[in-house]
Amino acid sequence: MTCEFKTIALIGKYQSPEVAEAVLRLANYLRGLGLNVLIEQGTASSTGLTAGFSVASHEEIGTRADLAVVLGGDGTLLNSACRLAAYDVPLAGVNQGRLGFLTDISREVALEKIGEILQVRYTEEARILLDAEVLRNGQRVFHTVALNDVVVNK
Repeated sequence: MTCEFKTIALIGKYQSPEVAEAVLRLANYLRGLGLNVLIEQGTASSTGLTAGFSVASHEEIGTRADLAVVLGGDGTLLNSACRLAAYDVPLAGVNQGRLGFLTDISREVALEKIGEILQVRYTEEARILLDAEVLRNGQRVFHTVALNDVVVNK
């Protein structure tokens, strides 16, 4: 298989041990294809997948990964998109929740669809980022980028 993605990062829903099986299945599938697999450090610790795979921070994923696969819901994908935006790492979302407007790969066909992506059979969607800042007395007190929306409360 010719693949433009050599190093794949897996990011699971924050502190969610129930994604462990899906992460492990996908990690073993990717490793079986001869690809490098990185497990995001929070995902690794909450799922117990710290042995046998390279564990990486979001920053390391940003500099080393060719593709990040996010297993969770839309919130997990949005969080990962914001944390990896500066690195321009492409994301693919596998829905582990209920609706999944942004995580459009269902868990039932995850291996098949990720396989298609690896075979360069996909359509890329470029999304714009929102740049938000909070000013107090003319001074910036908070700054972030967001993929979908920004909520400000007291």
